[in-house]
Amino acid sequence: MAGLYPQDLIDRVREAADIVDVISSYIPLKKSGANFTARCPFHTEKSPSFNVNPARQIWHCFGCGEGGNVITFVMKHEKMSFPDALALLATRAGIPLPRDKEGEDNSYIYNINKEAADFYQRQLKTAPSFVGEYIKKRALTPETVEKFRIGYAPDAWDALYRHLVERKITPKEIDKAGLTKLSSAGNPIDRFRNRLIFPIVDEHNRVIAFGGRALADDEKGPKYLNSPETPVYNKSRVLYALNFAAAKARAANRIMIVEGYMDAIALHQSGFENVVASSGTAFTAQQCRALKRYTQNLVMIFDGDEAGRRAAARATEVAAELDIRPSVAMLPAGVDPDDLIKQGGAAAFEEIVKNARPYMTYLIEQACRKFDITTPEGKADAVRSLLPELSTIAGPIERASYVELLAERTGIPATAIGGQIRSTTPRHAAAPLGQPIPRTAVPPTPPPRRVRPASPMEKWIIQIVLDSPQTLDGPLASLKNEDLETPEYRRMLEHFRLELEKNRGATAGELIESCPDAGLKGNMRALIIETRDNDNERNGIIINDFLARRDSGRIRKENIADKKQRAISNLERKE
Repeated sequence: MAGLYPQDLIDRVREAADIVDVISSYIPLKKSGANFTARCPFHTEKSPSFNVNPARQIWHCFGCGEGGNVITFVMKHEKMSFPDALALLATRAGIPLPRDKEGEDNSYIYNINKEAADFYQRQLKTAPSFVGEYIKKRALTPETVEKFRIGYAPDAWDALYRHLVERKITPKEIDKAGLTKLSSAGNPIDRFRNRLIFPIVDEHNRVIAFGGRALADDEKGPKYLNSPETPVYNKSRVLYALNFAAAKARAANRIMIVEGYMDAIALHQSGFENVVASSGTAFTAQQCRALKRYTQNLVMIFDGDEAGRRAAARATEVAAELDIRPSVAMLPAGVDPDDLIKQGGAAAFEEIVKNARPYMTYLIEQACRKFDITTPEGKADAVRSLLPELSTIAGPIERASYVELLAERTGIPATAIGGQIRSTTPRHAAAPLGQPIPRTAVPPTPPPRRVRPASPMEKWIIQIVLDSPQTLDGPLASLKNEDLETPEYRRMLEHFRLELEKNRGATAGELIESCPDAGLKGNMRALIIETRDNDNERNGIIINDFLARRDSGRIRKENIADKKQRAISNLERKE
């Protein structure tokens, strides 16, 4: 059924529909460590065995063995077909679907963008000297330039266009990828010319768009120029450097948000790898939902001028509406993170982050700055401006703490402020997807056969691979099926390698959902739900210990085989 729609459209709908938001519109979820739990809606039970993992965007019931992603949940709960469930979620996310359900496959745009990114990278190697001087001025190392695939668009009208046409790509396809525009004479010309190029990459490591920085002081047009929106690029949904920052954010349980490409790049180069950039757009709810998959701890970093303060206020409001309580760190006025790193090194930026304030504290400070709280009218205006935000805080203790702080700053009694607060539903609460299905006494489905590992270490190894599939190209590259004694784990490893050959950037959810064996798929979901928060140091110790034990076991087996062979040879000589 999924074949009725192009895969890139299905991915877009699934990524826009946060699994916790969707499932909680049907059943009440309770936070439990890294997961959310509930009583399963698909079988009768007294204790909750239904788990939702927001980081991997999957759900699994340990009682009945059911599980899947957000689309399969809606299909099962609403008793819908795949197309109908996809349409329901697309409507919720505001994503239009083709009326005839024969959507055009736009995946070729990723290939065009990759070809363009490779072209720009090659051009950088032979670029004029002023390009290299600019990179040196920004203190970018060769390793950073390579990591972020930074390139150069030559100062020519149609250099990229001619290159892509030579590669048998049609003008219509190039235009649809947003790489050209029409000249005044009606001819296709390159959108980016004489600019430093920053490929914009999605969470699956696919190039989806480009940003270009003007290099000449007298360059006409904006300093930064982005690709237009295309079938694979929607700027309100994209965060620059998230492909690098996602794993680090999950491990650190914190992600930092800055405004520009160069800010993010400079911070990554200085060791702050859990940083993303909103890339010149106001922080959006779609971007916030994307970050919720990795951590609820957001640190928003803005310029300390008036525009920065307004941007911070808007961004924290967006996050609060999605039940995220971010912190805000303000830079000195006129100083961006790149400048701060150059002037004071990593320690200077670390100090700014260390002094980040909870979002509500920041909003109270801004309200007291905006209104003249030396007058009764100003005090009242400051309090009234904060009532909508205070009313969205569900926790009574947290709300009371901020009411006390506001009372202290304005001199208005906390009881008077509390009396003005009305508990309201969030202003932009997601519309429920449907009425909950009444529970019925349905006999529970027998759970899938539980994996019985030969050792806990084998289980940990599989969980590490599920948590970070790319370890099979790194520290676990030498891992073979026969290294695992548990048959189920051998089959999982074989499946992982086959899928990663097709898609090197596959996520845990994609590895699980692509498994054709329902029982094995259920066991994978159970393992990933049980996985503890990613800890690179702990994982490294486990991997090294496992490989050392494997290698020592091989040596013992070879020694035993050698001794047997020598004994046989001795017997043969005696005969």
